[in-house]
Amino acid sequence: ASELLMPEEIFKEKIKYEDLSYKMLQNLTEEFDTTLTATGRRYVEFSGYHAMVFSTNSEITWFSKGEDFPYYISPGKLSEDSVAIDFFKNEEVPNTFQSVLASAWLDDYRLKDDMEIEELSSPLPYYNSVLSFLYSENEEEEY
Repeated sequence: ASELLMPEEIFKEKIKYEDLSYKMLQNLTEEFDTTLTATGRRYVEFSGYHAMVFSTNSEITWFSKGEDFPYYISPGKLSEDSVAIDFFKNEEVPNTFQSVLASAWLDDYRLKDDMEIEELSSPLPYYNSVLSFLYSENEEEEY
């Protein structure tokens, strides 16, 4: 279904020269007439180094990642160090990428204590959920 609604060739061209942002996602959802979740999954599929995490009621329920995102994210309780947790505490969630400790999201023995990851979280209040997009510029260094 995503190929019919968001054809690969057209979608890739739209994201080719622009970094991921809340505005970009909104524009893509409007242009393709798709949900934020579907658009985000498609973006992650083609972006390579991004991951998308769906959290409900302060719990990570599932995640999707690009083929070049080398880490695993376990389902379970959201970390207090994440931006996404702010939504569940009824606090404001910024609509730009924020640096957080990588350990707030990632389960990996290769993480350094001070390693950070970029997080862009978008609340879905109707579902009491949050979509979080993760990106790390450190992936290649970690290997």
